[in-house]
Amino acid sequence: MVAALTGGAPTSAPAAGRIGGGWPALAKLLLFCSGQEEIETVEQILRCRTRDLGAKITKLMICPIYANLPTELQAKIFELTPLGVRKVVLSTNIVETSLTIDGISYVVNPGFCKVKSYSPCMGTESLLVHPISKASADQRAGWSGRTGSGKCFRQRREDDEVFGEGWAHGRDRVLGTRGVP
Repeated sequence: MVAALTGGAPTSAPAAGRIGGGWPALAKLLLFCSGQEEIETVEQILRCRTRDLGAKITKLMICPIYANLPTELQAKIFELTPLGVRKVVLSTNIVETSLTIDGISYVVNPGFCKVKSYSPCMGTESLLVHPISKASADQRAGWSGRTGSGKCFRQRREDDEVFGEGWAHGRDRVLGTRGVP
């Protein structure tokens, strides 16, 4: 993934086979993550690896966005990208329906998000990572090329068993629990 984000041609796309011809040199990318911790981890990995590679790769403008990020840092996703730099937006599902970021050409969708879940035994709520619904996957795919041409790469296929019977309509997400009829 790092080679793809930094200007090298990707060797494969999740559940999509090989990509011919590589990616345009400075295409903007949107990577969906399940939460703030995952975004911070990916950002740290990208910064370390791109620093190690130096001038051999395209510079990255890494722009995280999640609910707890201060407003002034969230606004970075709307800033113009400097010449010779690739913008990489790392986001939770916060951008699925509420924002438009111009110029996103590629979307990487791992197929997961955090969902609030209630445990009656413990009497507590928690955020658990769950597969997204087909509707959410389609919404995320709509980001690729919203203002131009683009592609979405999913790490899961529609017929992947991990989505289960709730995949088609997002039943699990609506109910907030797994396995409740």
